[in-house]
Amino acid sequence: METSPTSASTSENRIDILDGWRTLAVLFMVVWHLWYDLHERSIGSIVPTYYPYRLLRCASVHSFLFLAGISCTLSKNNLRRGGKLCGAAMLVSVAMLLAGDPVLFGILHLMALCTLLWAWGKPKGSVGPGLLCLALFAALYPWLPEVRVNFDWLFWLGLRSNEFYSADYYPLLPWGLIFFAGGFLGDWLCEKLRGITLPRWFTWVGRHALPIYLLHQPVLLFGIRLWERWA
Repeated sequence: METSPTSASTSENRIDILDGWRTLAVLFMVVWHLWYDLHERSIGSIVPTYYPYRLLRCASVHSFLFLAGISCTLSKNNLRRGGKLCGAAMLVSVAMLLAGDPVLFGILHLMALCTLLWAWGKPKGSVGPGLLCLALFAALYPWLPEVRVNFDWLFWLGLRSNEFYSADYYPLLPWGLIFFAGGFLGDWLCEKLRGITLPRWFTWVGRHALPIYLLHQPVLLFGIRLWERWA
């Protein structure tokens, strides 16, 4: 049963290495958000640009997107996966709007859109296009996020004005290229990685990444508030 935004749709299709990789991505994400929450509440002393923590964030985001793309090659129903991700993304948007920190197009929104595009296009996996997507991401990433326009209706694509704000923002360009790189490279990678086993305790988190993603921030904030109250 699919339980994460980057997992296959059936347990028979699961690959331990991918679940283990996803486990590491979840741990990186939790550590990053814990530090961020502490800093926002003036508890942490490390500035936001501190390199090791930025590295954790990058490793987590890149891994989630790449693994989500790979999962498209394993899933028997990407339309269903895309719909599930849409629901999770809308839940995040509503919760963050109520919290006063809106998320208009975060990583779950991107995964949902890319999964639906993959389900619609049904492309064939191939190493060449996968490597091309990675090369395009490397070429576009240094300058495309800095591009600004006078409108916001293409914010999902990556074009937005200086006034646009989203607490979590991963538009189709350039970030979707990492997803599609995983999709095109998925068959080749899965063939290499299938059959390698990892301990069940290590892959468990990766098998349940979506609920952990949705719940980890409320749990962290609740824990921090308890600590503030009783420390």
